[in-house]
Amino acid sequence: MSEAPRTQYETILYDKKGSRATITLNRPERRNATTSQMYEEVLAAAQAAEHDSDVRVVILTGGGTAFCAGQDNSVTSQHGSVEYARYDEVNRMVHAFLRGMSKPVVARVNGPAAGGGCLLALTTADIVVASTAARFALREVAAGLSGPVRLLYSAGRPRALFMAMTGAWVSAEQAEQWGLIYKCTTPEQLDAEVDAVARLLEDLPPLGVAATKEKMAFALSLLNMEAVIDYGFRQDLFLHTTSDRKEAQRAFLEKRKPEFHGR
Repeated sequence: MSEAPRTQYETILYDKKGSRATITLNRPERRNATTSQMYEEVLAAAQAAEHDSDVRVVILTGGGTAFCAGQDNSVTSQHGSVEYARYDEVNRMVHAFLRGMSKPVVARVNGPAAGGGCLLALTTADIVVASTAARFALREVAAGLSGPVRLLYSAGRPRALFMAMTGAWVSAEQAEQWGLIYKCTTPEQLDAEVDAVARLLEDLPPLGVAATKEKMAFALSLLNMEAVIDYGFRQDLFLHTTSDRKEAQRAFLEKRKPEFHGR
């Protein structure tokens, strides 16, 4: 058995109680916006949970009032190509590991989930329970990058393109109607609903749960989801060098409307 002490981390919390491990994105002052360090710490915590024979379920949530605001533009706007490639690489590693680990991952979406945070919940976690205070958006195009199309595999082409191209916010209620999440509930009932799902999973044979998750991963591999992710990764490495990308990040940080020129 292995266990990761909380003191090991600066941007997340890792807590284990019985057969349940909770990973909390813990930069509430930045609405849990992601950095390379945060992704590295999430990966380390997820690996600790995977290798801990006592853990049956992993809960992924956000500290404060947000689930995750996506990448921290105040940090990535300072990245050159090498640093941004590293950010993208560890980003992909986290998503791939959480999707592929044998333990089920339940997203407790307590508030807004944007960009990479939206993807963590809607395309990476296995089961999503969201508060009515939550909403979802893919903001990458507005930030000068390419819109992720991974929701094609769950929402279908029209809705996936709408979210990826427009960056529009989708409420938790709408996400439930679209089949993007398992359940939407009130903020007061969120913990009880997450606990109910976790208890169901904890009481099941772990090998059967792991095999079911593995089968889903195999199905997605036949649909070449990783190839789609890799294609987007290469697009974004180029787009990060463009003037529109720099303008999008400056405008976001300066809280003004950006001016794009297609270069």
